Amino acid sequence: MTTNDWKIQIGNWNNLFEIKTRKPIQDSEKISNFFLGLPAGFASLYGVTNGLQSEWFNLVPFYSPDDVKNTWDSLSRANDPRNTRFLGGDEALMGRFFVFAEIGAGCCACIERNDGSIWFEDDESLHQTDLDIGDFIEATLREVAEL
Repeated sequence: MTTNDWKIQIGNWNNLFEIKTRKPIQDSEKISNFFLGLPAGFASLYGVTNGLQSEWFNLVPFYSPDDVKNTWDSLSRANDPRNTRFLGGDEALMGRFFVFAEIGAGCCACIERNDGSIWFEDDESLHQTDLDIGDFIEATLREVAEL
């Protein structure tokens, strides 16, 4: 998705679900470098919002010194085996996957670095989806709204 597509999509989600968005990241070079090797949609999304949140779903933000309270649990922390609370901190899994969302109960959603597929963690294991980032976010927001 392009930046304009994300703006429209986030507007639609705001109308359908109770979401909280964060101020977008202005440093496009920082975004591009951080998401290097991942689907382009990630970089475009963070150019529109520095993550979003709805109850137990949290699209993990970049750390911002201007908003420490809401960004401390950042993408950098979520993907650092020494600091993460996801994927059991397993270095092999952390190397294979990029964590991008907390989906409740200490579980995460992640993207496989090799093929760009989206996976989610539950109490038992990891499960692959056939969704892209936009569809995954929307499906999760619908689940939040139904509970």
